[in-house]
Amino acid sequence: MGGFHERLASERKRSEAQGLVWASDPELGGYFRSRHPHVRWARHSVSTGGDAYQRGQTAGRNIVLHRGVKSGSSGAVRQLPPAR
Repeated sequence: MGGFHERLASERKRSEAQGLVWASDPELGGYFRSRHPHVRWARHSVSTGGDAYQRGQTAGRNIVLHRGVKSGSSGAVRQLPPAR
């Protein structure tokens, strides 16, 4: 998660350098709280010196999120095989 967060922060800085400004949705936080009322945030310490941690950071920086589909399907719906 930390590597992905770093990537998002660097992309935000790059966008600001190009003159783009992030305009968040003001109702998103309220929607999240109404949808998930029992979620609580906590902080804890993490060991950042291990090899596994560094590999996780690298993997997080390499995550690519693609935009969602905006239009309907282009063909027939494919059904899942029956459960065994």
